[in-house]
Amino acid sequence: MDAILAAITPETLLAVAGWVVVGLIIGALSMMLGIGGGTIMVPTFRLIGGLPAVVSSATSLFVVVPTGVAGVLRHLRAGTCRIPIGLAAGIAGACTSVLGTKLADIAPGWVIMVAAAAVIMYSATTMLRSALKDGKQPVQAANPPEVPAAAPAEEPVKEAPVATAAETKPQTTRRQILQALGIGLLAGPLSGFVGVGGGFLMIPLFVSLLHFDMRTAAGTSLLGVFCLATPAAISQMIMGNVSYLVGIPVAIGSILGTAIGKRIAKRMSDRGLKIMFSVLLGVAAILLVVNEL
Repeated sequence: MDAILAAITPETLLAVAGWVVVGLIIGALSMMLGIGGGTIMVPTFRLIGGLPAVVSSATSLFVVVPTGVAGVLRHLRAGTCRIPIGLAAGIAGACTSVLGTKLADIAPGWVIMVAAAAVIMYSATTMLRSALKDGKQPVQAANPPEVPAAAPAEEPVKEAPVATAAETKPQTTRRQILQALGIGLLAGPLSGFVGVGGGFLMIPLFVSLLHFDMRTAAGTSLLGVFCLATPAAISQMIMGNVSYLVGIPVAIGSILGTAIGKRIAKRMSDRGLKIMFSVLLGVAAILLVVNEL
């Protein structure tokens, strides 16, 4: 007990508080953009925390799991999570993510960081193209609602049929499930190798292949991220690669930050979220390359 108290210094408390703030930012962005936060955490842990590459990846995966849970619960309440798609992508990725962690444990640190930068930049450019395409579509002016003509006195006015919940709820097709399985199988090894949850890859593919809007893609991605990252995170914990002094305060902050992200996302357009996603990932990729060079 005395040893623990002796280790608690003002510098340690300040560092913990700083990591909680980092977690708040990560949680907010995770909720808004559907990423587990690894694309931010890996560069942050590497550049600011000074952690080795494999520890940065492992600690990122450790934080991704609670961040994903908090984000999924909020998206489920908002109705912006397609559960069958998220489970299909997540479970498929979980089957292969451990392979990525094994490779990360034996690969040189610069290889991990360069691989992370490459896949993150790919996702950034894919989403930016989607946002620019949205901007080129003509915006139709809103027409004033037409006033219906008065019905004859002898004919009763018919009420419009009310759509049932089953009719308004999006239907998941077999093709979408197969596409989600393929997305998960691709995201799994990359997630385990570079230490991110996989949302950086799932979201652009959900938008381009499944034609999800950004909010639905974000909510569905977080469910997949949770399923995918959990076995990889456990694997890294068993191998002793996780820095709990950094990971625990970041996780606490990220859980609280999801509430902030939910409020901000409501005020942003779908195109604005796409641009924010692409810019954030692009900056993260550039920082990783610059650091390794």
